[in-house]
Amino acid sequence: MKIENRKDKQKDPFQYFFDHCIDGLAIVDCSCIPIESGKYLLVNKSLCKMLGYTKAELLKMSPAEIAAPDQMTKHIERVKTLNTNSKLCFETVCITKFGERYPTELTVSLSKYNKKVSAFSVYRNISERKSLESHLKQQYNEAKQRLQTNKAFVRGMIHELKTPITSLLGLSEILSKSLVNDPKLKVLARNCLLSTKKLDKRISDLIDLVKGEIGILQIKPKAVDISGLLQDIVSQRQLEAKKHGLEIELEIKSAPSILWADEDRLIQIIDNLLSNSIKFTKPNGQIRITSDVIGTTEIITVEDNGCGIPMKDQKVIFEPYSVNLRSKDNLSGFGMGLSLTKMLVNLHGGTISLSSRVHKGTRVSFTLPFQVG
Repeated sequence: MKIENRKDKQKDPFQYFFDHCIDGLAIVDCSCIPIESGKYLLVNKSLCKMLGYTKAELLKMSPAEIAAPDQMTKHIERVKTLNTNSKLCFETVCITKFGERYPTELTVSLSKYNKKVSAFSVYRNISERKSLESHLKQQYNEAKQRLQTNKAFVRGMIHELKTPITSLLGLSEILSKSLVNDPKLKVLARNCLLSTKKLDKRISDLIDLVKGEIGILQIKPKAVDISGLLQDIVSQRQLEAKKHGLEIELEIKSAPSILWADEDRLIQIIDNLLSNSIKFTKPNGQIRITSDVIGTTEIITVEDNGCGIPMKDQKVIFEPYSVNLRSKDNLSGFGMGLSLTKMLVNLHGGTISLSSRVHKGTRVSFTLPFQVG
């Protein structure tokens, strides 16, 4: 059998290819008027199998007769555009002998066959492709619907959480300022105000994190003097650090640089990193912020000599809701800060990395590429 096949191939390579091609192949007479009435002159076994007709049956038919009714008009219009040496490739639907719809990619080009202008046609089965496209489209629509639901949830959550907090902040500030003649109540009011501000920040971080997870967290870039920004942040946080027996050092290694970034989000990034360092560094410890420029990238590092992070925790430290238990005595927080920080850095087109040793300290560096606004 193998010897016969080899002989057939050597005798007529075209006929061998035509007969054994897995795609449906056909040659159609295009010398008729109208052109779409031209019948099949030659068909291969694959086309017969694809459509369920015998070779003899197909040779009495035209391509228009196997086109789906809803595809007929388009089929005729496409065929009429054929010119010598032109080529068409389009998706269509054929109807099998048994009335089944058969998604097909049809490639047609004109040439001569037995001195007649003919269309050399390739019928390719795209049933699996169309099924996959339909499945992907369904998944896309479902994901889109889930996103809309999540967006509605976030909007509702912002309203439900922020509205009462805003009222509490206002009332706490009024109480703190009005209770001048009662020192004890004034202290209670001040504590209430500080706790409300802390809760407000936690809620804002949670909302930002949820927005980031569903892809609606955004930044508003503008020109930012990074050196000036760092100096302002250190100045504002220095008092809090001193209350913990710490001091924040700032080193700007390169010339002052202007970044195209979201200033509020940059403050949020650096504040989150500083808060961790202050929280997990013992009195008389060191916290250092370094700013440097390498090539077209700004590199900002926040480093401390605090309790450090175990290696197993470092692997998940940037994942949402992975509570960072750097110390058994410090169980506050929900593990949102670093994951949110990473989201914000990524939105700026930067990267963030962390290295740490237990009882030695932690170093977090993030990059910000220079971008043109």
